[in-house]
Amino acid sequence: MSTRKPGFTLVEMLVATVLTTIILGAIYQTITVQQRGSRRLGVMVNTEQTVRTSMQILQSELREVGATAGDVEEAATDHIKIRALRKAGLVCGNPASSTVANIYTFGDTLAVGDTLSIYGDGRDSDPNNDVLVSGAITALAGGVACPDTVNNVTGAPWVNMNTKARRVTLTILSTDSLNKVGVGGVVRSYKRVTYGVYSKYGSYVFGRRDVTSTDTVVKLIGPLSSTGLTFAYYDTLNTALAGNPLTAAQRAIIGRIRVTVTGLTPGGNETGGAYSTALVSDVFLRGN
Repeated sequence: MSTRKPGFTLVEMLVATVLTTIILGAIYQTITVQQRGSRRLGVMVNTEQTVRTSMQILQSELREVGATAGDVEEAATDHIKIRALRKAGLVCGNPASSTVANIYTFGDTLAVGDTLSIYGDGRDSDPNNDVLVSGAITALAGGVACPDTVNNVTGAPWVNMNTKARRVTLTILSTDSLNKVGVGGVVRSYKRVTYGVYSKYGSYVFGRRDVTSTDTVVKLIGPLSSTGLTFAYYDTLNTALAGNPLTAAQRAIIGRIRVTVTGLTPGGNETGGAYSTALVSDVFLRGN
């Protein structure tokens, strides 16, 4: 009869070590797969959010655009240049002449070169009472005081805020004159901006150039693919407009713009590649 001391044999220790290694390896593999899936899911969410945000910016801008008003100045498959609404105001004094008016602005102040559209609501008894005057600012004068009382009613919007009141001289672009616009006429001002995909910081981003094609690119959001922003144009009869870029005559009849945004994020899948997703939206222009 043999006796055995308490403990484990070498073989038992080896078996236990191998089994523990296998179990720990399986646990590590499971954690690794879960982490990889979590990272990939995060990349997908971020990329899709990039695409949605880019689309929302374009939708809000393009819905204010009127093709017949000449707001689309360039229309190509990879970029669009528009007159974007940036400033607003009110006529706060009866126009001194057909080209001079006192205007109070909300937000950014007016500047020489700005294009204005001024809406005047005339007498209700006149069937042709409304007028829309368009013009470009050629001169500005400060120190203008808007009256505190308008049409015998006190508390005008610009009371105690006259620092933003300016006297503007316009080159009128329409056949009407400022003589037809009274106090309270609504003023809208535009700024030329170009939206497209630009190479910046080693990747492609959705960006904007202000005024000219040589202005510094303002990065809005990214990254996108190299062809991550495309435009297709249709007239009011839903016929695709051919040409890249479109002619002035074609731009004037744009009724709908199809925008495609394609987001791209490096390292978005298990092999270290990029995850890509696209969003398509049709935007109908104002007035067409």
